[in-house]
Amino acid sequence: TTTLRAFESGAGSLEQRLASGLAKIALATRHQLFLAAAPHGLSPVQAQIQTALSEESRTISQLAARLGLSAATISESVNALETKRLAKRTRQGRQVTVSATARGEKLGKELALWPDFLGEAAAALTADEQAWLARARAVDIAALAPKLRHNLPDWIAQPLLAELGEEGF
Repeated sequence: TTTLRAFESGAGSLEQRLASGLAKIALATRHQLFLAAAPHGLSPVQAQIQTALSEESRTISQLAARLGLSAATISESVNALETKRLAKRTRQGRQVTVSATARGEKLGKELALWPDFLGEAAAALTADEQAWLARARAVDIAALAPKLRHNLPDWIAQPLLAELGEEGF
């Protein structure tokens, strides 16, 4: 509860402290993705694409929407994944689909586990801190979702849509 008290009585407005806390979580998440990707010679974006492709084949535009990145960024990263023999493109008429190779699918499933550190961090919280976070999550997601909807990549927005329903999001 020391951490919780420090947050509640910290400097700045509550909105500033919440924004700062969310930014720190985002930074920690990006850092963990980098740590998961680097040993495999991948960038964080390549790791996210590889994880998505291990679930199913997708077009460049589907990958861009899912990850909240430009088609050009996705295409460049797919080129690198093809060079590493982790992904391949196939053309059917005018549509180009990107899929994981067998080796890429195996790696993508392994990389999909990288967010587990968040569960480990939550488990280290006290019961009071976990309860506070659970309450904050229920309120903040519902309140923030309409404002963030068009700024979120699909991989975040879709679970929120499923949980809150279209009208709540």
